[in-house]
Amino acid sequence: GEPPTSYFIYWDERAMLLAFVQYIRESDPDIFTGWNVCNFDWPYLFKRASALGISEHFVNMTRMLHKTARIKETIIQSKAFGMKKRIETTIEGRLNYDAMDFMVFGQLQKFRSYKLNAMSKELLGDQKVDVDYSQITPLHEGSDKDRSRLAYYCMKDTLLPLRILEKRMGLINGIEQARVTGVPLKWILGGQGRKTFSNILRFKKPEELVPTRSPKGNQTATVGGYVRKPIVGYYLTPVFTLDFASLYPS
Repeated sequence: GEPPTSYFIYWDERAMLLAFVQYIRESDPDIFTGWNVCNFDWPYLFKRASALGISEHFVNMTRMLHKTARIKETIIQSKAFGMKKRIETTIEGRLNYDAMDFMVFGQLQKFRSYKLNAMSKELLGDQKVDVDYSQITPLHEGSDKDRSRLAYYCMKDTLLPLRILEKRMGLINGIEQARVTGVPLKWILGGQGRKTFSNILRFKKPEELVPTRSPKGNQTATVGGYVRKPIVGYYLTPVFTLDFASLYPS
């Protein structure tokens, strides 16, 4: 899988961004992906469109007639990952399924680094094109050869997340989890709580009620999950331990 060789050349950034939106409308994708696209690429593109005065045209990429694409900053709180700032991009009818989020939230194993280069080396035995961040502007402002090197760097950067998702069956994994837990696909790359709660609601008897959280004023401490006391001794037969991502409700 080498990057494709189709290039579209624009002399004007406005024309390029508008052509990008037109391409989205014509190719009509269900899903956008990449590496950290939600927190970096989408906000960057929205800022450029705003700076160039084409925001009202740039946001016309949803599948709903009177809805426009928008971004907003949200704060996500979870026991597993703590408090995180996230930028949520909403494009009605199209899903953002970020490959980096899949590797952070959708895998049971932990990795030393979640940078694209480190992950590509570990999972694919491949890596990004060797262009440092500081070289991007000089290459862009340089010769045609410099710009073609930059274009190749960018194309490889779009290919690696796709190959990581393919190797780890990221989308299949997400679709099957959504089917099993009964939550929308966009919720899969989040905490475990809502998936678990959704399943409790799904499998309870019609006459059963599920208690929700106590009012915030309630300060009484609650006991953790039940842990059985070990039967201490020397075992000649193997002892199996089962744990589901340290998740009691499983």
